[in-house]
Amino acid sequence: MDIVEQIKACKNDEELRELAKSAIEVFSKEAEKNNGEAEYVGTKLDINPLNYHIDDRDFEIEADYEARPFWVGYVPLGTKIVYGRLYNEKYRTSVHGGWYYYVDDDSYVYDFFKYIKDIDVADDYDIILEVNRFLRKKLEKLIDPKDRDQMSKLLYKTEDLYFRPTKEHSIKDFYNNGSANCNEYALMAENILSALGLEIMYFMDHEHTYNIYVEREGEYEGIYILDFSNWVEVFDINLRLIGIVPYYEKIEDADSSFIDAVVNEGKRIVLNDYFYYKINGSIYKIVRSKTRDYGTDFALAEEKKLILNGEKKNM
Repeated sequence: MDIVEQIKACKNDEELRELAKSAIEVFSKEAEKNNGEAEYVGTKLDINPLNYHIDDRDFEIEADYEARPFWVGYVPLGTKIVYGRLYNEKYRTSVHGGWYYYVDDDSYVYDFFKYIKDIDVADDYDIILEVNRFLRKKLEKLIDPKDRDQMSKLLYKTEDLYFRPTKEHSIKDFYNNGSANCNEYALMAENILSALGLEIMYFMDHEHTYNIYVEREGEYEGIYILDFSNWVEVFDINLRLIGIVPYYEKIEDADSSFIDAVVNEGKRIVLNDYFYYKINGSIYKIVRSKTRDYGTDFALAEEKKLILNGEKKNM
């Protein structure tokens, strides 16, 4: 909350911009310590197979590939996000097929600082709710949204190889056109909340991207699933939908070793789903019978061959 107080103390846009720039620099350096020199999140794939040679149209491929399905803290400029994969069963090759973008813009961090300057927030959860509102204004387009598949589509050079795009895919490609998916919501939320000093992690599962929030207050620590795109409905007394908020649920008895098991041992996080009633100004949480399942099953996607013969699946 210290940075929020600094935001409110800024006298003009120039001071706000300098504060955002400083926060980005500080938390980018911190993320370097936490994540090493990794330059990508997702799978280390390219337009075409990274290790192959062609002899009379026969491919000989090393099938192994690297996966990094998580990131701790701020995701700095220049990072490549690979959020999907094409798998060719015939040649046993994987490529990203255009399902990638570069984090090449951070202007939305300053935009959020400016957005929240005159809004009263009592705690971190209030900030999370405001990030949700901000991102929906930044990314949604309810009428005639842009087709994500067409945006990412690559041109074939041959039956199995692609031309490189004339322009690299950018996080900016998703602004204000309705094409953004869970991946971009989680990425931008990760950076905004990290720049505000919150402890946030970015996780890719084989079909979904979400965040984990670590709450620290004195000796108390709580770890929460934070999901901006698979949201929670808010209904009024007549069961009319009046709003949507991020899914925000504590993982009971979780600690750093638990998160390590999720990342390195395939441990899954199963939590109750729920919705809210808003009645006479009060909010009531109603637990559903179904559950939600989170983890980092990204590397297993290839082994299970979830994507076959050029069929696409995105995070």
